[in-house]
Amino acid sequence: MRILLVMSAFALLMISCSEGEDLREPVVDLTTEWDNTTAVITQFINTLQRAQQEMQNQFAEMAVPEELTLNEQSQTQVTELRDNFQEELSSLTDLSGEISGFIGAWQSKAEKLTDLNVGLETGDLGSDSRSTLEELQETVEQGRNELESWKGELEDIQINTQDILEQFHTLIANLQGN
Repeated sequence: MRILLVMSAFALLMISCSEGEDLREPVVDLTTEWDNTTAVITQFINTLQRAQQEMQNQFAEMAVPEELTLNEQSQTQVTELRDNFQEELSSLTDLSGEISGFIGAWQSKAEKLTDLNVGLETGDLGSDSRSTLEELQETVEQGRNELESWKGELEDIQINTQDILEQFHTLIANLQGN
């Protein structure tokens, strides 16, 4: 009986080791993908922050020169342009908030990836390791898709703010007779 128990324990250990080895390559690959995606998202966040600061500076510069007197129609145009620019800044703030929410979930999932890697190293992978791996692979794909969406949103906002800024400068130049 004792030999049978030892053999059963050995068989379970072998199955466990085999499961760990089956997952080693996918977990290592996922870790690399995760790190690369994290780096690209971090780089985008830095780009977004710089764009946000630049646009705030541009908005601050959307001032009518003191020596220029505006009629009612010109004042309305200036106000509309400034309001439109502020709406774009608000969209940028919304985008930042969306990304912050995603980052919180991303960091939470990163803990699961760490757990998988620790499980590989210690030979103690849980029974749900395969489903966790699949979940994290989906999260990486979602991160890449979100990133592409965010890039498009930022580009649209930048195009819109540049257009508004050009309209503002053209209006001021025309009012100054330039």
